[in-house]
Amino acid sequence: SGFYDKVIDLKNCYLQEEPANKIRLQINEFAKKNKLSYYDIRSHQGLLRNLLIRITSIGEIMVLIQFGENDKKNIDFIMTYINKIFPEISSLLYIINTKLNDSIFDQKVIRYSGNDYIIEKIDTLKFKIGAKTFFQTNSKQTEILYQKVKELAKFKKDDIIYDLYTGTG
Repeated sequence: SGFYDKVIDLKNCYLQEEPANKIRLQINEFAKKNKLSYYDIRSHQGLLRNLLIRITSIGEIMVLIQFGENDKKNIDFIMTYINKIFPEISSLLYIINTKLNDSIFDQKVIRYSGNDYIIEKIDTLKFKIGAKTFFQTNSKQTEILYQKVKELAKFKKDDIIYDLYTGTG
């Protein structure tokens, strides 16, 4: 469509497992019912700016909401609702971002409930993933990739291995 400022009211996203769709749809319904504004990228106004949902292969869930306004009353209103209706969320976080861009790396992440991280397990390794952590989104494929690297590299016990430029490795 060529538009970067339009939101599609998507009923089902096939890229993530449940309860991602359920969380997204419930937040959308709650926002509409309570007349909470969505962020307008052109006017730089609106409360609900961005939603990030991460679900690990062991079932841990991170929900991070980016708010475009410092409206403490409505922020607490929606965060309380999410916390109540989705007790399975392991890490419920938010950011107040009044900048012109959506980058969160210079923003303070506020923990509303749960941990400020989730755990992912790949093979025998456990990874602690925070809101700003780069980590592969497809853990099943990452595990296959790790196995293939081990197979092809034929590591020996006394080999020295450098893990460079790969994010979390």
